[in-house]
Amino acid sequence: MAVRARATAQSIGGGPGKGGARRRSPGRTRFTGVLLILLALISAVLCYIAFARWLPSDRDRYRDYVAAEPCPARATAQVQKDCLSTWHFTVVKTVIKRGGKSSTYTATLKDGDSWRGLVDFGDPGPLLERLEQGDRVTATIWRRDIVVLSKTASGRAPRTHPATSSR
Repeated sequence: MAVRARATAQSIGGGPGKGGARRRSPGRTRFTGVLLILLALISAVLCYIAFARWLPSDRDRYRDYVAAEPCPARATAQVQKDCLSTWHFTVVKTVIKRGGKSSTYTATLKDGDSWRGLVDFGDPGPLLERLEQGDRVTATIWRRDIVVLSKTASGRAPRTHPATSSR
């Protein structure tokens, strides 16, 4: 006949519930598991949006921009939307504020009429640092955005591609 030995293990600090290891309730464990699954699903959806929708649309937009041609002299509003038009503006003011994570690089422009707009730059670059109030600049506009901004100076004309802008 075989003899069976039985042993139980307990933590050194005492029995369960007395300063030793405590078990979580099954409800709390399930809640934590469901929460982790939801976070994983949200991450998966965000990755899908970024890689299947957002990035391809940016790539298509860039291809359209590269393929765009200058606008004809008598272009309709619909045609002007998909062609490159050139406008001349006057600089009202520039803002170059370096501050760690939240830097601001902008130029406020106006045309001869009453239009006034703000152009955001990714960095101060060679153009924004040289712009002063009253300077004349040339903007290339495509799909109502300023895509190229340049200042014609004696000799060389600095050019930059603003990060985002509105027209």
